[in-house]
Amino acid sequence: MHNKQQQQEPHESKFQKLFTQSLYHLETGVKAFIVVNDEPNLALLYSNTGRLMRMCAHFHSPDVNDRHSELAGQERQFYNKASICVL
Repeated sequence: MHNKQQQQEPHESKFQKLFTQSLYHLETGVKAFIVVNDEPNLALLYSNTGRLMRMCAHFHSPDVNDRHSELAGQERQFYNKASICVL
């Protein structure tokens, strides 16, 4: 079991790095689209951020159920923001 944990750690840290980079770029895009008042693209970025949160929750769900619940709320928040932009 200890060997399995050692094999997962590099994978998890690689995923965490990609997740952090993706979230940074999505948030940067959101700020840019807010400045120019581009609501259709803002809605797309909010939706994609929700998808990223869902993917992160699925990645962590087998081991950490609390993390899944927290991210599910964040995912819902971004989808709600996207739907407000579209309306």
